[in-house]
Amino acid sequence: MKEADMERSIQDHLTRQREVIKCRLKKLTSKQNEIKSKSSAMRESIVKKYEEMRKFLEEDCRISMSLLEMEEMAVLRALDKLIQTNHAILCDIEVQLNEAMADIHSQPGEMVTMNEERFLRSGPGPFHCSSQVNRFI
Repeated sequence: MKEADMERSIQDHLTRQREVIKCRLKKLTSKQNEIKSKSSAMRESIVKKYEEMRKFLEEDCRISMSLLEMEEMAVLRALDKLIQTNHAILCDIEVQLNEAMADIHSQPGEMVTMNEERFLRSGPGPFHCSSQVNRFI
């Protein structure tokens, strides 16, 4: 009887161990599912934050680009105005220089300097008033 009792005792012990293992597996499965759900929630939260940050940065970039384009247009307009002003000043200087040269040549007995002679031979020069202003816009 002792052998039968021992077998029964071993069987009972194995049954209890099986039950303990089943219980542990259920707990592990439950813990695994809990970890999966928490990690999915964290992943969704991270993706949502990433999308919010991306949208914010894209909008900020669009605003910055718009401001830069407006500044570029303002600079180009200012540059164009300066070019036109400089062209008008050059035309006035050329007219005054031509009048002065004409006055010098109309007065008898005065010497003409080498620079004045060179100017008369070369013509009106590269900044003649009839030339067009280069436009950058």
